[in-house]
Amino acid sequence: MSYSQYPVKRIFRGDSVVIMKVSQADTINLLFNSYNDTINILKNSLTLKKQKYDSLYQTIYQTKDSFYNWKWKYEANRNNYIARETEKDKDKKYDFAQKVILIGIIFLQFQSLK
Repeated sequence: MSYSQYPVKRIFRGDSVVIMKVSQADTINLLFNSYNDTINILKNSLTLKKQKYDSLYQTIYQTKDSFYNWKWKYEANRNNYIARETEKDKDKKYDFAQKVILIGIIFLQFQSLK
């Protein structure tokens, strides 16, 4: 009996043909199916991770947006408070000037009485 090794590659009408045992073809098919299943599992896992990343990114973005919204409100209120304080300072200066003028008028009236 002669011993032949499979697979054997032959050229038939310009194409290459591989001759192998049925058990070898079954092994190749099993490997192909298991690799294909692994690839599909990895794709699904990647899709789930991308969805989780997107939801986490959206949550962080909303939190950051609300933080900047509060920061903007704080800055606007602070600017209004500073503006009111400067107006109060102007009012205080105006009131002080009125008091000085009033004291001056009273002093002049007392001087004219003599």
